Amino acid sequence: MELRHLRYFVAVAQALNFTRAAEKLHTSQPSLSSQIRDLENCVGVPLLVRDKRKVALTAAGECFLQDALAILEQAENAKLRARKIVQEDRQLTIGFVPSAEVNLLPKVLPMFRLRQPDTLIELVSLITTQQEEKIRRGELDVGLMRHPVYSPEIDYLELFDEPLVVVLPVDHPLAHEKEITAAQLDGVNFVSTDPAYSGRLLRSLKRGLRKKTASQISSRWQRIFW
Repeated sequence: MELRHLRYFVAVAQALNFTRAAEKLHTSQPSLSSQIRDLENCVGVPLLVRDKRKVALTAAGECFLQDALAILEQAENAKLRARKIVQEDRQLTIGFVPSAEVNLLPKVLPMFRLRQPDTLIELVSLITTQQEEKIRRGELDVGLMRHPVYSPEIDYLELFDEPLVVVLPVDHPLAHEKEITAAQLDGVNFVSTDPAYSGRLLRSLKRGLRKKTASQISSRWQRIFW
C-alpha cells in the first residue's frame, strides 16, 4: 500500500464518481479503477460498492476513509516540517551600517536572490563594533562595516571606498571648495553622527579639530527580513 493508493481512494470516496475523481487526479478512469482494486486486495475487504448508476462506500470504506485522510494529513505535515528544517538552515543573517542600506544592499540583494531563491535573508542594522561582537558570537554570518577588522577570528574583505562628504549652505565660505580638510573645519559648527556609529574615520577627523564644535546625533538599530 502506498500513499498514492490512499489519495486515489479519497478522491473516489469524496466524489463518489470514478470519472470525476479521475479528472481531478489527472489520470485515466481504467488506471484509477485498477489502483482501487489493488488497494482493496491489500486491505482484504471491499471499500466501495459499484454499479452502473452510482458508487457508494461500504461500512469498512467509511472507516478506512477517516484513517486515510488522517494518514495523508500526517504525511503532508511531515513533508512541511522537513522542508522547514532545511529552510532554517538556509538563513543568512547580515549586519550592515546605515549607509550600506542605500549604497550597497539594493544592488547586491536582488542578484543574491536570483542565485539563492530559497535562502531567507535577515538584515540587521548595527554599528561596526556591534557587528564585530555578533560575528564573534555566531549571531551574524556577514557584516557590512566601515573600517577594517583586525581580528584572527574574522575574515575581512574590502569592497569599496566610501566618500565622506560635508553638507553646507550655498553661502558658506567653504561651499565652493572641491575638497575640504579637517583643518578647514576647525572652529566651524557642524553636526556629526555619534562616534560609535561613525567608526574610526570620523574619530580620526575629530582628532584634527582643536575646538569642540561638533554636535552629535544617533539612531536606533532595526531588524529587517528580506
